[in-house]
Amino acid sequence: MIRKRAGGRALAMLVACLAGFLGSWRHAVAEPGPPDAMSRTSRGMIYTVSLATTTFRHSEPIRLEAKFKNGSRAPVTIWISGFWPNHRVVVKDEAGQEPALTKEGEARRKAFAPQGGRDKNAPHILNPGEIYRDSIEVDLNRLYRLGPSHYTVEVTYEDDQGPTPLRVTSKAISFEIK
Repeated sequence: MIRKRAGGRALAMLVACLAGFLGSWRHAVAEPGPPDAMSRTSRGMIYTVSLATTTFRHSEPIRLEAKFKNGSRAPVTIWISGFWPNHRVVVKDEAGQEPALTKEGEARRKAFAPQGGRDKNAPHILNPGEIYRDSIEVDLNRLYRLGPSHYTVEVTYEDDQGPTPLRVTSKAISFEIK
């Protein structure tokens, strides 16, 4: 009788653990969908980009800080593979048009390959509630032909590598070049 009771409890615990695992596994490997237009989140991931200031001189590099926050209930893997293979930077002018890319900007755009090979990829697992910050030096003046004006910039992180394929876009932030 004691064995039967202990075996029953162990079986119940195993079933509960397995149900929890399968529930989070199903969430973690679900097909990636477009980010929510309002919150700009995907799978509970929140991606923000910030600038040190909102006004820059024409020749001044613009340093972006990117931050991921896992707002889901399951661990999510992001891939550290340099910046350009899984990040796309988009600048728009006051009319909502993307300015012309420079040669360097075209090369960086071509490097964006969410489904591409990753010889030197490093997985970074974000547990629920964790934040990952990445400071990168992106000189928007070298990527785009920008003149004095007001612009917005948004960055999309997209990587189709498992175990958690992910696409998430930051909200657009405004800046000015004088």
